Amino acid sequence: MVLLNINNDVKWTAAKKDVAFDKSAINIFRINVNEYFNQISNVYESNLSYTELEKAFRFFKESDRKRYIVSKYALRNILSYFLLVSPAKISIYKSENKKPAVSGIEFNVTHSKSYILIGVSPFKIGIDIEHIDHHFNYHDITTSSFSPEELQLISNQNTSSNFYSIWTRKEAVLKASGEGLIDNMNELNSLNSSITRKQVKYYLQSFMPDKEYAGCIAFEEPEATLNYWDYQ
Repeated sequence: MVLLNINNDVKWTAAKKDVAFDKSAINIFRINVNEYFNQISNVYESNLSYTELEKAFRFFKESDRKRYIVSKYALRNILSYFLLVSPAKISIYKSENKKPAVSGIEFNVTHSKSYILIGVSPFKIGIDIEHIDHHFNYHDITTSSFSPEELQLISNQNTSSNFYSIWTRKEAVLKASGEGLIDNMNELNSLNSSITRKQVKYYLQSFMPDKEYAGCIAFEEPEATLNYWDYQ
């Protein structure tokens, strides 16, 4: 029987200011949107660019505005640790595939409901998080977007957790390759421990960012160390 390989024993370590992050490893930062926004509500304007501030206040929903601000502020601060550049001076640009990038390091950002995940690595990565909605009717999506092997797993273990775990695996590897969502999602079997896209092999690790969330990280280096940080 096909099974999903999910790391249910992730230990999230508090990312304090005196922590020395391993720059050769994959560092995954978990951020609670509301808790972090309360900490930075009076200081975030000093780190965000004019364009970022302008976009933040175009959001109609306050929750979307907060999530955007937290994402940009935390990203700049996290990258500053690795690049040794002040957060406000970090230049984030769009690569050829419109994927946000900086010179000197790879990163990827994802969010869902209460959480943001930021992955930082010396090599290509893709990361995804999804809140598990047990009331969502996902069956119409699986028929058009899941491979035969994935459909078999869903038919044998028909749970929302499996659906979201498979979906995050697909998204993570497609974000790592820079493709984004593709039309033929059903041709991508994400159940394997590795997937080759654009002649690059990516390794996948599923995990649970919190009780009702599914997450996955896709990365190039098979021997990479994965560190999980609770960013506060």
